[in-house]
Amino acid sequence: MTNKSRLKLLHRREELLQDLFSTSRTSILSLAKDDGRYIQFLEGVIVQGYLQLLESSVTVHSRTRDVDVVKQASAAAANAYKEISGRDIEFDVEGTLSDEGWVSLWFPNYGELMVVYFITVLGESNW
Repeated sequence: MTNKSRLKLLHRREELLQDLFSTSRTSILSLAKDDGRYIQFLEGVIVQGYLQLLESSVTVHSRTRDVDVVKQASAAAANAYKEISGRDIEFDVEGTLSDEGWVSLWFPNYGELMVVYFITVLGESNW
């Protein structure tokens, strides 16, 4: 493969990735406008985070505007986590992320805090 062909391939790959990011951004922004669907989406993401490390306590960081929604999703995720793992989990929700950060989970039992999930909208967020 020549250098020119590789560059063309890399350029096309970058175009496809940017298209994927744009489509994802649009879908997530649309999803976030419907509280019911948004809570369900966040619940799934948060329960996955809970299950990754099987810890007994977690701090969920979210955008300030999403604190109430994330509290609901975190509570539902805690119930789902208990059903799946048989373990209880305690959680706190803090509205500490910028408008582009959506939710991150921190587990304090590792000496340092550890980010498990961070959903971000790439590029500008204007809603």
